[in-house]
Formats: sequence, structure tokens, C-alpha cells
Amino acid sequence: MSKHENGHGSGLEPTEEQLAGAMKEMLEGADLDSLTTKKIRKALEQKFGSELRHKKEFIRATLTDLIIKREKVSENEDEEEEEEEEGKEVEKKKRGNAGFGKKMLTLSDKLAGFLGVGQETRPQVVKRMWAYIKENNLQDPNDGRKIILDKPLQDVFNRETLTAFNMNRHLTGHLKKEGEADFPVVLDSDDEEYIRQKEEKKRKRDEVNKKKRAARKKMKKKNPKKPRDPNKPMVLNAFTRPIKISEELQMFLNKDEASRSEVVKKLWEYIKANDLQNPADKREIICDEKLTSLLGEERVTSFSLNKLIQHHYIK
Repeated sequence: MSKHENGHGSGLEPTEEQLAGAMKEMLEGADLDSLTTKKIRKALEQKFGSELRHKKEFIRATLTDLIIKREKVSENEDEEEEEEEEGKEVEKKKRGNAGFGKKMLTLSDKLAGFLGVGQETRPQVVKRMWAYIKENNLQDPNDGRKIILDKPLQDVFNRETLTAFNMNRHLTGHLKKEGEADFPVVLDSDDEEYIRQKEEKKRKRDEVNKKKRAARKKMKKKNPKKPRDPNKPMVLNAFTRPIKISEELQMFLNKDEASRSEVVKKLWEYIKANDLQNPADKREIICDEKLTSLLGEERVTSFSLNKLIQHHYIK
């Protein structure tokens, strides 16, 4: 089956909820130092088969929120590990009531001087940093993920720029947990020890994910999905419900009505049957006379195809 014919590659523009969910999955195990908004957008376009340049601001804002939320989860996991090491038997309910990132951390002299407090929770530090960055317009207007540090922030971090993805890592060197003698040493991304630590963390995550996949597979075998009753009518949604279409599209499909998903499917069947994809770049479609008449373009892409067919749907 072509990727354009299934739920994720139909060429239909995904909702913001679908985009956020996909971005959350992509961030799991990702190296934030090498991640960019553009890479995420390109991956989303490939996943959903839809051009998303007009969603750049939404993707950038959602990505920043997800990174901050992941920082909160990470902090909570650190707390739980410490409790296990100390032999504390804490009920899940009590841990849940404690909330994410409620543990107070000691701030370095530089960060304490900047924020005006000696102790604070990590999420609150991140929140106040972003408030300062936005209030002083420190994000690069040409690349919102890049932060151009002013003099006060340069004094804290000893560098001129940060990114939305590595700021949390550089903050780690200014936050000390209770009982720790020294502040953590933050290594540069090209340091051998940093690379070794990242690889070890990735190996552990891969092991955990492998066990989870095995457990899900075992569960599916234990509780197999029941086959759909062919006598039970399918639930129709905006993509599967037949709608009125233009006369041109009626002639092309040889029918009076069709669902959006059916239109896309039939178009791709026609494209493949007539070998209209550019052999040098399968994303480009070289239209024949019939398809040019329908779409109004001699060359289209897999991303623009859905956009060009929109005016043939009659609301």
C-alpha cells in the first residue's frame, strides 16, 4: 500500500493535536543538541505527507513547551531514583501528590545573582529564564530556537548564544541537589566523556523500549484484536464521508460523490498506473494532459497535490 493511501500519509493536513502527538513521540530519546525545528518539520511532513511550512510557528512553540515539560518529567524521575536508593518506601499516591519538580535546588552564585533567589525548583528556573528571554526579545528573529544572550546572561553562562534545546543542559551546571558537594560539570557536546554518557543513556533507553515493545507484543497475542463485523456499518468522519465534488472531478472519477480519502487514493492509483512520478524525485508528479486539466499545473508535488484538489470539493 502506498504511504499516501494510509492514515498517516494520505496527504490530508493533520490537526494540531496530531502534530503535537507526533512531536512528543519524536522527542523520546532524541538528542536535543542536534535537533532543530526544521528537522522536526521535515519529519512531520514525511510522516503525514503534507506540506507544513505555514505551521512553523506552531511547531516551534509546541517544541519549546514539550522540552520544558520533559524537563519536569526528568526532574521527577531523578527524585524517585533518590528515594529508592535511600530505601524509602513511598506509596505511588504520595509521590503523585508531591507533584513534578517540587524539589528545591541550590543555585550557583552567578545564577542566584541573576534570578535574585538562592534556591528554586528546576521548572521554575526554566520558566523564569524563558520569561526573561521573551521580555527582552533575545530570540534570534531569523531562527527562534537560537537565543542571543545579553550581558547579564553572558556572565552566567560564559557564552554568547544558547538554543532552546541546550539551555536546560547548561542550566544543570548551576543547579545543585541537596547533599551534593559540588555543582555538576557540564561537558561540551563534542567532549568524549559527554558522547560516552549520551551513548550509555541511549543504550539504556533502547533496552527499556525493547522490553516495552516485547510486552506490548505479548499482550496483543494474549488479547488479539477482534475482526471488524462486516455487517456493522463503518463510522464516517470528515475524511471518509462522501461529499459533493466538481464536474471536472466527477468526470475524472466517473462518479458523482466521493470521500476525501477516496479522491486521494484514486488520484494516486492514476498517477502510479500512468507512471507519472519523476524517476529522479518520486515526490514530484509530471502531470499528463488529463491531470493537468484537473489540477491546473503541469508539475506538482506529493505535498501540493492535496492543496490543489481542495477547490473541487463542494461544501
